[in-house]
Amino acid sequence: MSCYSRLQISHTVLMTAFSDTLVTEPRVAIILLNWNGWVDTVECLESLMECDYSNFTVVVVDNGSTDDSVERIEKWAREQSMLSRRKMSLFTCSGDSDSEWNQLENTDYNIRIILVKSKENLGFSKGNNLGIRLAMSLVCPEFIMLLNNDTVVSSSFMKELVHCVVNMSECAVVGPLVLFYDRMGRKDIISSAGGRVNWWIYPGYYPVDEGRAKGDDEYNQRVRLCDWVTGAAMLIPRDMVENQMLDEDFYFGGEDIDFCLRQKRNGCRVAVCLDSVIWHKIGASRGKKERDEGELQALLRDLASNLRVVRRNSSLWPIHVFAQTITFVMMYVKVIISRSFPSVGAFKCRRILTQFLQS
Repeated sequence: MSCYSRLQISHTVLMTAFSDTLVTEPRVAIILLNWNGWVDTVECLESLMECDYSNFTVVVVDNGSTDDSVERIEKWAREQSMLSRRKMSLFTCSGDSDSEWNQLENTDYNIRIILVKSKENLGFSKGNNLGIRLAMSLVCPEFIMLLNNDTVVSSSFMKELVHCVVNMSECAVVGPLVLFYDRMGRKDIISSAGGRVNWWIYPGYYPVDEGRAKGDDEYNQRVRLCDWVTGAAMLIPRDMVENQMLDEDFYFGGEDIDFCLRQKRNGCRVAVCLDSVIWHKIGASRGKKERDEGELQALLRDLASNLRVVRRNSSLWPIHVFAQTITFVMMYVKVIISRSFPSVGAFKCRRILTQFLQS
């Protein structure tokens, strides 16, 4: 465990009793990143506690928070333990003591919440990879579930995802139907029903059916193959991450697209399970990143990440990178004009740019 020696790690372990179905359910490790967002994290954890799937462990990686997130999450866990009479053990370790890790490994708990505190913000890829490595070592799951902390899950979301993967004949990465947490007061508006790529237009990938209302007939009892699923909620077989984890050259953005496309090249399938539903507070982490870095710096980092996705996954990447750079500049000019001249509006700005390019 010496590779974790630079981390100060705090573990919150939460146990509860479950029915006999625990034995027949594949074990899932859910990796949850927190960065100055304990309110969202607690809401997500509360929704997970209401799942009708029993055999899972949540590894919460606190990604160098500068607020009191760790204390708040630990307080919530203690309160849950008292209110529900669940047994909880709380201890800290340096990360390089085998005896401390063995203590956790040998704890006979049906469900655990493990809280890991990193001294620095590792970003999305490194933070998730840290959680994955710990889960693989301590939990020995059959599946890894990447889940954003600013999501709320439906009670059946995990059961449907696991059922989907188990019943697919080939190895697969599977995600749920993602709805906006609140889109103008509505909770039935789709954020992503899987995703496709189009390397000619920045950023090169797009979510399917974004902005449409979820129709019961159209989105029930279906599995849809796609190019990628969002890293906000992604179920991955254990053997897949044993061979390839998230690319740590990505800091925030694009790593989930890159991961899915790499798996497709390796012969795996990527699919969205439309019976599995979560709600996502889109932009919660991105908004904090922009406030921390500045809007322009965050925008340029997004550009670099997206172009890296193109370069690594497009056979015509020099042409596509050039085309995306042009469309990125057009988008940014549109934003500047819209902000400088509010009366022009986004629609008029788009029309002016289109007419200019056609002239």
